[in-house]
Amino acid sequence: MSNQYSVQVGATTNTCQNCPENTIPRSDSALCICKAGWTVPNEGGPYVQCAVGKYKVEAGNSACVHCIAGKYSSGTGVQFENKCLECGVGKSTQGLDAQTTCVDCIVGKYAVMFASAECAPCIPGTYNKNVGSMRCVACVANTYSPIWEATLFSDCQNCPIGTSSPAGSTEQTHCICSAGWTRSTGSCVQCVDGKYKNVMGDAACVHCLAGTYSANLGAHSCQVCAAGKSTNGLDARSLPTHCIDCSAGTHTNDLTGRPECSQCVAGKYSSSAGTAVCTDCIAGKYSITVGDTSDVCQECPPNTDSAKGSDSETGCICKPGYRKDNDGSCSACCIDCIASNHPISTRSH
Repeated sequence: MSNQYSVQVGATTNTCQNCPENTIPRSDSALCICKAGWTVPNEGGPYVQCAVGKYKVEAGNSACVHCIAGKYSSGTGVQFENKCLECGVGKSTQGLDAQTTCVDCIVGKYAVMFASAECAPCIPGTYNKNVGSMRCVACVANTYSPIWEATLFSDCQNCPIGTSSPAGSTEQTHCICSAGWTRSTGSCVQCVDGKYKNVMGDAACVHCLAGTYSANLGAHSCQVCAAGKSTNGLDARSLPTHCIDCSAGTHTNDLTGRPECSQCVAGKYSSSAGTAVCTDCIAGKYSITVGDTSDVCQECPPNTDSAKGSDSETGCICKPGYRKDNDGSCSACCIDCIASNHPISTRSH
């Protein structure tokens, strides 16, 4: 029968006996052995189920196998290794095998993976204030922490004044001078007015360029002089009043200040101080001088016209219906003529 054994060799009668409970015949049917999930106690005695935290896949009298660290089993008589369940994230078996449950990671530790044998410590620059966490939190920018297994936000210490650090910094040496600050005799000091610094580090503060100024300590950037003003080519200016009006006949040529004011070119003029853009000579007039402080634009010769801002008499051309004569003047065309609009020669006035 399927669950019997016999120790008799050459038996001529039925000498088979039933195997004890929770055993099965060995392959040669000469002995009974434990079923899968059962074992023989070390001290002998009745067969017993594998205890919680253990399993045994094959029949036999060998010992039950421990669920490895990071896995657990809460049932007895387990016959399959896959019945050892993985610990979830934020939990471990604290480095022990044959466990019946997983426990939450304590504050200052974490477990990001399933089946973690042990919870990992929060490294310096991080902390964790919650039990059962799957990650630690980085110290915010401008703080640092050299502590292993830190548990509080307050374990992240503030960088000294005038210094900054990236998130997750581990040492005070990671705190370097902030933008607007520079290193001086071992500590960081603010950039003085007229200078700026727009990057972190121990580099020196930089002079505001000509055409700009900085009125504040610890500036990250310089402000541009208003339109029609300049710093006369000087750098490191510290006040808005250091941006002075361009004089008449000069300009800054755009809507913001310039290092220096430029003379109005021929064909243009500026009659007042603080001019951003010079005024064009109107159409039909021209000017050949630079830096004009008033409207000195001259009329084009008779029967000619010019575009606004013309810078020479050659810009004056015959009006429609007029033609250029040999002497350079423009005269009316005959009725069948077509205006040629030839330019005329420069004339002295």
